[in-house]
Amino acid sequence: MKLILFITIISLMILSGCANETKTKLKTEFSGETLNGRIKSIEEIIFSAEDRYGKVINGSKLSSCKTEYDRNGEIMSIFQYSDNDNNIVKNVRDIKGKIIERRVYFNGDYQTLTGLDRVTYDLNGKQNLTNIIEYDEKENEIENTKYNSDGSIGNKTISKYDNSGNKTEEYDYDSDGNLYSKTITKYDKNGKEIESNIYDSDDNIESKSINKYDEKGNKIENYYYNNGSLVSKEICKYDNRGNIIESDKYLSSNELFGLDKRHIKYMYKYDTKNRKIEYNSISYKSDGSIDEQNIEKYKYDDKENIIEEYELTNYNIKESEAHKYTQSFLDIVKENNNKIFITKYKYTFDKYGNWITKIQFKNDFPKIITERQIEYYK
Repeated sequence: MKLILFITIISLMILSGCANETKTKLKTEFSGETLNGRIKSIEEIIFSAEDRYGKVINGSKLSSCKTEYDRNGEIMSIFQYSDNDNNIVKNVRDIKGKIIERRVYFNGDYQTLTGLDRVTYDLNGKQNLTNIIEYDEKENEIENTKYNSDGSIGNKTISKYDNSGNKTEEYDYDSDGNLYSKTITKYDKNGKEIESNIYDSDDNIESKSINKYDEKGNKIENYYYNNGSLVSKEICKYDNRGNIIESDKYLSSNELFGLDKRHIKYMYKYDTKNRKIEYNSISYKSDGSIDEQNIEKYKYDDKENIIEEYELTNYNIKESEAHKYTQSFLDIVKENNNKIFITKYKYTFDKYGNWITKIQFKNDFPKIITERQIEYYK
């Protein structure tokens, strides 16, 4: 089961599956790592780092975040605090694991979401907005009506799905019941999105997205149009393990993005464990000249944690060498007299192998200390 939470500050995904303490893995996009054990809660506190006579100590507290999980590895609550924001998310699930209530607090602005409705309140506790959401028997959201505080309709969205649960149609209506936008999406036999069209109130196509895939289901081409004009296209290549190794993005001059014509090339390398170890990007102006170049390199410890990152921005190499991608990273630095930014991490671990302290160094200067308090189910 996947749960995706979008909050003003944070975006994270939890992939669950708890069997026992030694084999359970909790994967979170929020931290980009795999965690061991039946985790009940994780609290991360971030400090600035200070070097005092050769010893790295905590400086000022920057922020903190605590996430609570149920025994199935699903999020129950999130508490995030910083100087400017205090955000709390609470999820309540039924016995099948479906969220039946979600309460969100943004600096005291409280809102409740359930399987059927969402109510938001202003800082004084006055009801501000209500969403009435209806689902079909497959738990697909088929109607979402937003009401104003006086009970009048703000707008309504109606969705339709195919037999596989893919959303194929979406209709948006204003407060007077007038259709102002619709989206029609097509899929291939494998459920991959191949085309999506957005129409205006006069049934004219405003934008179109077209995708193409290889025999393994990897997206290899994407074309995006706005008002009939091609805005961008992307061509991707993959290795035999399904890792993307090359992506070419071509952007055209368009009022929507205000971009000059240019080409951006991304290249990736992986180790035998499918971990990204090298990343290179080169962007070109409309006249073909190089606009910006970036290269990054990563090293990992035996617990899959990143311990070193090398970053080089706007490095100056010859045009004829730009596409080779054969020189070693440090050779490029040496030959072109570029400054390299090296980020290193030092960790301490608990008995489960999860890190509980992480110190970040930039070019050997301590910058950030992150401390964790992890509570496990017994």
